[in-house]
Amino acid sequence: MKSRAVLEINLERIKQNAQILKNIKPQSFFCPILKADAYGHGVIPIAKTLWDIGVNQVGVLNAEEAYPILKAIPKINILIFDPLIPKEELNWIVKNNLTIVCSNWKDLENLSNLNKKTQIHLKFETGFSRLGFQLNSAKKFYEFFKKNPLLKLKGIGTHLVSGEDLGDKDSFSFLQLKKFLKLIKLFPKAKNHILNSPALVSQFAHCDSSNLGSRPGISLYGIKPKIFFQTKKAQKKWSQLNLQPVSCLKSHIVALQEIPKKTPVSYGARWKASKKSKIATVSLGYAEGFFRAQDHSKREVLFRGQRVPIVGTVCMNFFMIDLTNIKQKKPIRLGEEVIIFGSNKKALSVEEQATAINTIPYELFTSIGSKVKRVYI
Repeated sequence: MKSRAVLEINLERIKQNAQILKNIKPQSFFCPILKADAYGHGVIPIAKTLWDIGVNQVGVLNAEEAYPILKAIPKINILIFDPLIPKEELNWIVKNNLTIVCSNWKDLENLSNLNKKTQIHLKFETGFSRLGFQLNSAKKFYEFFKKNPLLKLKGIGTHLVSGEDLGDKDSFSFLQLKKFLKLIKLFPKAKNHILNSPALVSQFAHCDSSNLGSRPGISLYGIKPKIFFQTKKAQKKWSQLNLQPVSCLKSHIVALQEIPKKTPVSYGARWKASKKSKIATVSLGYAEGFFRAQDHSKREVLFRGQRVPIVGTVCMNFFMIDLTNIKQKKPIRLGEEVIIFGSNKKALSVEEQATAINTIPYELFTSIGSKVKRVYI
């Protein structure tokens, strides 16, 4: 049965991007984040690809996300970041020697009550205002770990508000970094991790050799974060960073018609043909994760190597494109390929698609539904 749409994923590029990020600068800790089904790319193939190049730990949200990875790769170390873990999940996590990134006292109390040897990391709040222990509570952990010798502290982490501005010593990210550097001195035997993809790239561009740990996510999939440059040298170095897009979202034409001038297309008649037009229907819609946006004026896709506009409102399972100005004159056939975003030079990047509807690549990737078949090359 032919798939309505396909997300094609290049695993060789996953390898290349991971190796670049791993070797980009000295790092005391390297833990790719595979939350949300590896940002929509399929967690098992991505985890296996990382394991094959020597990446022995990854991060996920919870036990549900960890389970398929552990089943496929029993020896991999998995970090769990979700707070307030239900007790039945907590038992499973501890039994399988996974690592809990604790950000609240309730989880620590529950772990203590299990009275079993457990690896943990502590997450501290340095300005993100989401999860983490307050910095002024750091010294309380000396007493806590004395009373709970079965709980083994392996790491200390925090979350940056952005990271793109880490090269600027007056930025908020740099203020967070200074707080974190003071914090990790209190836990000299623990690994540390603070750098997300933008922060890791920023430190690379600005030649920062500090041995901080990282949790890269979006850059595994070829997104090169745009950072704030402090020097022209940093900008040049950033431009040489060869992260490659790994995925291509494709569908195909399922209907084709010519419509006269002033004819509306799709719900609400929000678009009308300004002249006699050739309109094609593409087999993808918001039920599959292709967003319905109010303004389509900047949205395009690739057909026969040419960018063409999306017209009318995106439907649940379809959207329409205007092929009136296609340069190739050979007849358009049903089933012809349409590329929504991709890795070749002519196709729109996922960044362009995200910008066109005022969102971010993270949201586009993680919204691609299970009805879209993943194909690995």
